[in-house]
Amino acid sequence: MIMKWTIGRKMSLIGVMIFMALAIPASNAYLTNRAIQYASAQASVRNEQLELIKKLNAAHLNLMSSATDAIIAKSEGDIDTERMRSINANVKFFENNFKKLEEIADTGEEKQLVSTIRDVFPKLSEGIKTDLVKLIRESTAKLQEIKTNFIRTDARLYSEGEQIENDLAKLFAAVQREREEATYDATLRIQQIDLINKLMRLHSDMILSAKNAIIDKRNGKVNSRRAEVIRESVKFVMNNLDNLVDIVDTPYTKAEKEVAEHFCYMFPKLAKRIHSDLAELTENHPDEPELIQINDVLDMYSHRIADDLAKIFHFVRTGQSEATDLELLQNDKFTTINQMMRAHSELMITSMRALTYRNEGRITEERMEIIDRNVAFITENLDSLINMAATDDEDIAAQNTIVMFPKLARGIRSDLKQLIEESALEIKNIETDFIRMKHALDHYGSQTRDALVKMLVSVQRKQKHAAEASARQISRSTLLGFLTFFVTLALIVPVFFLIRRSIVIPLHRLKESSDRLAQGNLNQEIDIRQNDELGSLARSFEYMRNSVREKIIQLQVKQASLKKAEEKYRSIFENAVEGIFQTTPDGLFISANPAQARIMGYNSPDEVILSEFGLVTECHIRPGGNDEPFSGILCKTDQIIGFETQYRRRDRSMIWVSVTARTARDSDGSVLYYEGSMLDITERKEKEKAERAREAAEAVNRKIMESIRYAKMIQASLLPSPEKLKIYLPDSFFIWMPRDIVSGDILFTDSFEGGFVVAVIDCTGHGVPGAFMTMIASSGLRRIIRDEGCSDPGEILKRLNFFVKTSLHQDTEYALSDDGLDAAIVSIQSSENKKLTSEKLTTDNCLLTTGDCLMTFAGARLPLICIHNHKVTTIKGDRQSIGYKRSDLNFNFSNHTIMIEKGMCFYMFTDGFTDQLGENEERRFGSRRFRELLNENSRKPFDEQRNALLRAFNVYKGENERQDDVTVVGFGFDNK
Repeated sequence: MIMKWTIGRKMSLIGVMIFMALAIPASNAYLTNRAIQYASAQASVRNEQLELIKKLNAAHLNLMSSATDAIIAKSEGDIDTERMRSINANVKFFENNFKKLEEIADTGEEKQLVSTIRDVFPKLSEGIKTDLVKLIRESTAKLQEIKTNFIRTDARLYSEGEQIENDLAKLFAAVQREREEATYDATLRIQQIDLINKLMRLHSDMILSAKNAIIDKRNGKVNSRRAEVIRESVKFVMNNLDNLVDIVDTPYTKAEKEVAEHFCYMFPKLAKRIHSDLAELTENHPDEPELIQINDVLDMYSHRIADDLAKIFHFVRTGQSEATDLELLQNDKFTTINQMMRAHSELMITSMRALTYRNEGRITEERMEIIDRNVAFITENLDSLINMAATDDEDIAAQNTIVMFPKLARGIRSDLKQLIEESALEIKNIETDFIRMKHALDHYGSQTRDALVKMLVSVQRKQKHAAEASARQISRSTLLGFLTFFVTLALIVPVFFLIRRSIVIPLHRLKESSDRLAQGNLNQEIDIRQNDELGSLARSFEYMRNSVREKIIQLQVKQASLKKAEEKYRSIFENAVEGIFQTTPDGLFISANPAQARIMGYNSPDEVILSEFGLVTECHIRPGGNDEPFSGILCKTDQIIGFETQYRRRDRSMIWVSVTARTARDSDGSVLYYEGSMLDITERKEKEKAERAREAAEAVNRKIMESIRYAKMIQASLLPSPEKLKIYLPDSFFIWMPRDIVSGDILFTDSFEGGFVVAVIDCTGHGVPGAFMTMIASSGLRRIIRDEGCSDPGEILKRLNFFVKTSLHQDTEYALSDDGLDAAIVSIQSSENKKLTSEKLTTDNCLLTTGDCLMTFAGARLPLICIHNHKVTTIKGDRQSIGYKRSDLNFNFSNHTIMIEKGMCFYMFTDGFTDQLGENEERRFGSRRFRELLNENSRKPFDEQRNALLRAFNVYKGENERQDDVTVVGFGFDNK
């Protein structure tokens, strides 16, 4: 039986030959390997020793670095826990490896180095763990004590300085108040002197004209011009008689009072005498004795009145001189207290700067000079503070300042200076201790470091010797290997030819057949006739060729279906609204649809793919403030949905996009590409931003409205309640309707001895600016009526004009505002408190009959309407506003006095009612229509009048907005 040479048997024979060929080099390799293992073991030991020394050296460096950092951060008060943990770990590592270090030392030099490390390192570790910690804690305690002393000194100086500042402020307010009063008095005296001068001049002209008239009469002439001069002079003097009475109303002595009373008695007689004599000269023909008698009487009256005017002028002139001296004195006091407050402020600021820059170790000469200068100035003027105090409270403030300022000056000039110098010396000593500690640690550390470096050099030298021995052994093994190679080559060549003929050539034929099959040639048969495994493989390959031919036919059918599906997907990809993309792991685009190109600002997907800007580089703002790159987030999660971010388009403009993407990976988990979709959400983001802005604006508006409503509560508290108004005027009503939440109109009531005052005020503007003006006006009226005791309406308006104008500094050229007000004010009192010069008083065109009560009215552009027996009378106010830059400080407002009768109704109002535009006609409500409305309802009870006015106003206004604030006050007497 012939043996079948299968591939297995052939390979067995080949294996025996190869084994024999490789046995010799294998034995050589074994011996070489043993030599290399020994050399490697020696090298490993040396490497471990070298690594240990390097670790010890690194631990030493970390230990020294931690100690240095602890010294640098000594202000923390203790060594940081993490830093202390590092120090303990490095010290423990050193102590645990001392024994290994001794084992490494196998020479005398190395043993000496290890001994040095063992002696020095405990001192180093003790210095760091104990001495350094103790020094840091002690220095921190000292620094904390210094800081406490500075805080205590600062608090004391601030407390004393604040007390002195408050006391000086009280004295400043007192001096400023007295200065304003002195200025007002001096101004008033000047006006009085001007009036007396004019009266004296007119008196002289009047007497001269009367005497000339007598002379003309002797010559048979009558001069009508002189008569006119006399009448005008008498009229002016009589009109200003009340003003002259006001001047001498508070004489300085009993004699001055007698002069004033004599003047007030004589002047009306003189006026009457001149009137009667003038009539006698004009109408009759007196003889010479009668002319002499008239002349003598005129001389008698004129001399007495001239003497009285001269004396009154002297009295007022003396008062003016005293007022001027007082004004100068108050100005000097004001200057002194102002300079003292400025010096005290500069002193406190300089001391605070000295505390702030205390690390300089001393107070600089410049600051010390400022302190000494201000202390000297204030000390020099301390005694003058007593003269500035006008009340007991101000006197106490002056005494406190005199007592406390020397303490404050001593605290700054002595205690603060000493504290800064002593603390600087203490800090310097602490720094010196740290420098000594640093030098000691550096000394021990350098000894340890030098020993470790020398040990490292010694071990490296041993390692080098071991490497040289290993190289020599490898050279010998290499030579033996070359000899073995040639022997093995002689055995392998026959084996090669056997393998080629039995295996390689059949395999080559099989490969050619597989290549043809791969190229699609399924008709070529495989020609291998061997009766071994390769023959079986050829037959199997032939079977596979036939199977592949059938599979290809089936695949062609499936490809046709796949092509249709691909065309459908391509249509969706090209026409999608959302951008669809694929990118590399670096973010560069591999593919993109037209929608993606439009979102990015490109004309076509090809431009997107060729662009150097990618998805990652152009994403800027990420949710939650996460700065991690877009690719990093996608790498971690493998999928993101609805990721909102900002994207820079091609034209560098920013848009908001929503990105949904996933990561495509290979079988090893590596990222192949990213794919996903992008949607432009800029419009939605803009809407969200606008909504947030709207909500923020609404929140701000709510706060503003809350503040204005609170201001309305404050302003409403200034208005009299209906109950309070009815205490004064039982038959009354008032309407107060702000155009905005707060108003520029206000109703004011107050009482005085024997009567009460009612005022209606219309301030500049409306809303918040007008409300501020109403508060100023209310404050001024209370001061004038309550504090100054003034009840005369005309005088109240004059003083209110002065108060508003000076309060807003509108009496100066540099005033920034030009605000003021219009007002109407009435004073109602019993007729017993005031003497009338006639039983009937004419006001405009209205004749009012005397009754039991007097009502005096004065107006600044606002009128008073009186209705009696259905007759409407308008009493107009002066054409002069209050408080404006153009308002005359010296203007005297006219008083209109009315005797109240039963059934009279009075109305005061602002222009908000009459200026209202109608809904159906663009015309004002008007004063005439308003008067008719009042007249129609004047006989009704006042509550019904109020309702009628409101009803008429609302009907006329309709849906229109109010043009201005509306205020109406009505009152009457026994109107039932």
